[in-house]
Amino acid sequence: MNFRPPFTDDQIDPLVRSFLEGESRHVDVARNLAAITERLAVQAELPPIELARHAPPRRRLLRLAVAACLAAAVGVGGYLAVAPDSANAYALVSAAESALSKQLDRCYRVESKLAKAWRANPFLSAGDETLVWTRGDRFRVTTNRGGREQVWGQDEKRRLWVVCDPKHGVRFEHDEVPQMFARTRMYLGLDARRLTRRFLEHFDLHIEKEGHAGTPGIVIVRATPKVGGQAQPFNSARLEIEQKTKIIRKMELTRTIDDAVQGQFTFTLVDDVPQADLSYRLEDNLASGGEIFAQDRAAERTRLLRQLTKELRRN
Repeated sequence: MNFRPPFTDDQIDPLVRSFLEGESRHVDVARNLAAITERLAVQAELPPIELARHAPPRRRLLRLAVAACLAAAVGVGGYLAVAPDSANAYALVSAAESALSKQLDRCYRVESKLAKAWRANPFLSAGDETLVWTRGDRFRVTTNRGGREQVWGQDEKRRLWVVCDPKHGVRFEHDEVPQMFARTRMYLGLDARRLTRRFLEHFDLHIEKEGHAGTPGIVIVRATPKVGGQAQPFNSARLEIEQKTKIIRKMELTRTIDDAVQGQFTFTLVDDVPQADLSYRLEDNLASGGEIFAQDRAAERTRLLRQLTKELRRN
């Protein structure tokens, strides 16, 4: 009697694809193969034990085993040679997140496009030129506005700090950051590792195309918030990731409301020279003998920051 398998090639391919996408970050080859087989059994309306009894031809089992092995490759960021699909995109962004854990210094030039309502926050504007140095969750933002340099950042304890003038600076503990700066940090995606985790957890990722004119070895990943998921600070992102090193060479974050762009920020990698640890701390960004206003001097800290914000808005 001829055997007729309870599922078709057309059923196998989408199941394997969806399984790879869902399991790409936490992979166990044996578990994956068992799970794929169970899904096939459900679609065929057969219990797994019955599916095993009416086993498909050896060629089909081999295809499933290969799919599970490819899932393992995705988990370590190596499954990048097959068709550009969402599983590849998740694998690549996951590898970029791992690269950020190496605590390397990178400098990005920032360009911004802001709606009028957003311009009230002077720290969102890129001014004449803005450079952002990042190292994991540390960052230092330097903006030139008409010859005046404005510097602020976040240190290794996630304390946010702002240079008010060469002799005075304010600092906030990680749990007391003012809303204006919390939003600025969120919209700009300055905490690089947290940003990539946000992409992996709350966004649908797809490879747009591999490489573009004049830049070989670059993979472009498009990110959009998951339908029905948590509200995100931006509606879309475009990442240019170097396939060999997994470094994010360029990133564009866009927030759109009612089809109107409220904020768009483009980060372009311009340098990766190692920086001193102190460069991400307020102390190193003040003149010798500079005064720091922290939690123990909250009233003076608020006054200084309010004065600085007014000055920046006038400029």
